[in-house]
Amino acid sequence: MMGAGAQGSLGVLLDSLGNDTYIGGSQGSASPTVDPTYHNATQCGGNFSFLVDYGGTDKYSTGAKNNSFNTRGSASGFLIDRPLETGPQ
Repeated sequence: MMGAGAQGSLGVLLDSLGNDTYIGGSQGSASPTVDPTYHNATQCGGNFSFLVDYGGTDKYSTGAKNNSFNTRGSASGFLIDRPLETGPQ
């Protein structure tokens, strides 16, 4: 569970630089529902998740591509892989 949100939570994973391999099925995934036996969905606000990787050549077992933007699980789950931007030389 990397940067995953469920049961009224916020999940965040932020990585900067380096070549990384992410293994697992919940990378940046937000569950679309909240189990009412745990939390009242109208009071907790739902689930939000972010996996953001900045720089490097990365691999994702979920099939996400390097340098891409993906929504995962529900509309509030994000897997974002950004290239390293270098300024003017």
